[in-house]
Amino acid sequence: MHGSRLSDLRNVLLSAFTLAVTLTGCGTGGGNITPQPSVAVSGASQVRLGSTTSFSATVTILTNTAVTWQVNGVTGGNSSVGTITAAGVYTPPAVLPTTDSVTVTAVSVASPTASGSAQLSLLNPVPVLASATATLISGTSYSLEAVGSSFASGAQIEMGGVAQSTTFVSATNLQATVSIPSGTTTLMVTVMNPNPGAVASNSASATIYLASTTAASRLLDQATFGPTLADIHHVENVGQDAYII
Repeated sequence: MHGSRLSDLRNVLLSAFTLAVTLTGCGTGGGNITPQPSVAVSGASQVRLGSTTSFSATVTILTNTAVTWQVNGVTGGNSSVGTITAAGVYTPPAVLPTTDSVTVTAVSVASPTASGSAQLSLLNPVPVLASATATLISGTSYSLEAVGSSFASGAQIEMGGVAQSTTFVSATNLQATVSIPSGTTTLMVTVMNPNPGAVASNSASATIYLASTTAASRLLDQATFGPTLADIHHVENVGQDAYII
């Protein structure tokens, strides 16, 4: 009887051990899992229009680590979403796309099903202010014009640090109608590009004209034998009343 019980116990333990081994094998796939190649992309998370940024790709498992670069699924990118070289150097488009971010992807050459991606936020460029002029309209009302480069749609002229209601003419020209107190001789102007990545330009001292070129020419036509360029500039700077006096 005692020997029978020991035999039964051995059979139970053997069955349990066999079951455990079987389950363990199922859980690990029988040890037959083949490692798959993978691609990881690293680089900056944001870049301003007008500049560039570089990405790198790390390929595992494969001997051939070459990759093909894409921007939003387009190999090499394009003018709308930006371009990327074979070396992973990304150049943003000239104008922000509909969404202010793109996806940069590296695809394995040896195993095209393996790829890695990174999101990149695009920011407006840093505006550059070359010159500014304020031309008298009447009273203390002036037409203020800013000339430069990399002005983004929605950019504003700031006069003395205060944003003015601005008309976007082009990426190189902004205009605003402003009030300038009488007797003002120095007027500091900057340009502020909007979000994403709101940023200000360098400052410039605006040239203040007390008469428009048209008004100066008309006055000189009437008062002299005809306007010269030097006379026009003189009237613009001193104003019609001062010139007549």
